Amino acid sequence: LVVGLRLGCLNHAQLTRAAILADGLSFAGWIGNQVDPGMARVAENVAWLTQAFGEPFAVLPWGTSDGRAAEVFRDAFATASRRLVQL
Repeated sequence: LVVGLRLGCLNHAQLTRAAILADGLSFAGWIGNQVDPGMARVAENVAWLTQAFGEPFAVLPWGTSDGRAAEVFRDAFATASRRLVQL
């Protein structure tokens, strides 16, 4: 699950995870993507999501444009793929 970190993301993430589970699928984990540079309390939201869903595969901060974004997502998807194989 990729969670766009912005206003309303906690409710959206909860509902999306519930829909995943209701469809009989396994929930492997989540990735945070800070899409709103002005969002207040990003760290608190990530902490809540971590408590609810487990450690994220990655949290990509706003404005990552130096090639780091691709590296972070590559590593996150590699971790997600390994976890999916275990399910």
